[in-house]
Amino acid sequence: MSMKYFSDKEGYNKGNTTFKITIDVWNGIAAKVNSLISNNLLAKDFPKQCPDGNGICGVDEQSFYITVFSVISGAKDFLPSSGEICYLSQDTLQFPFDSDGDVGDKQECFTYNVLDFVEFVYHHINDVQNGSYHDFFRHYELKFPDSSNGRKEFLIGVNEIFERNHIGFKLTDKGTVHRLVDEFLLHPLDIKINEPGLEDLIEDALMRFRSPKSAERRIALEKIWDAFERLKTVEKPEDKKKSSDIMLSNASLGHNAFKDVLEQECHCLTKIGNTFQIRHFEMNKERIISDNHIDYLFYRMYSLISLLLANK
Repeated sequence: MSMKYFSDKEGYNKGNTTFKITIDVWNGIAAKVNSLISNNLLAKDFPKQCPDGNGICGVDEQSFYITVFSVISGAKDFLPSSGEICYLSQDTLQFPFDSDGDVGDKQECFTYNVLDFVEFVYHHINDVQNGSYHDFFRHYELKFPDSSNGRKEFLIGVNEIFERNHIGFKLTDKGTVHRLVDEFLLHPLDIKINEPGLEDLIEDALMRFRSPKSAERRIALEKIWDAFERLKTVEKPEDKKKSSDIMLSNASLGHNAFKDVLEQECHCLTKIGNTFQIRHFEMNKERIISDNHIDYLFYRMYSLISLLLANK
């Protein structure tokens, strides 16, 4: 849990949530990683060998950066090939945002690369202890205990940076970055779904919806729509229309007026699914142009599915 500062307790530190990594946020992350390197918490996976072969004595920075570049294609835009990670300024940050293409797209790409880097670093952190001292080279031979304090400290530090700067991401203890979503609206279904295909679609949709990447959230929308279409056939697989009617009758609890409301909502969402590029991608389908629109449609569909399953 991050520290609560005076401004937090006084309700002053408020701001709109953003999903873009800013200069200050990157510099904070860079400081955390520089500390990991200087304190040898990356030495186990990127070992610098003692010249006389006695063991590991530090971090091989070149190996670290080469490996990063091999798995994160855009990392060369903000990382050196050796030494400390440089801090960025408004001027030095221009390279990801040059005149070729859309500035917003380039900033989004920079954000994705930084978040990938955070995940990469987390998975390569290992606690370290000084072993025997090597007088000639004036360094310690390193040992690596079976603990994870370094990862915990990195997680807390990164999440504090995100929280204090109103960045809508969170690093989890699994080493993955999740987008912050409205968990109240995405309350877990409190009923066992006795249909494996439907359960898999919903779980896949929720996992992708929490992704920081817009492309994944578009797939999440497709998956939750697929779940809706499958749900329509659960009661009577051979007759979708009759199955849907049974489902709506159960959900409305015998209240005919409310059943009409649910029928209208189902028709409306079915029409949206057929009009926009959600499940169908023909040239005459409308593209969803905003992440906010994706969120709205996902929450709306998930809410309907939750109600239908709760009274199934």
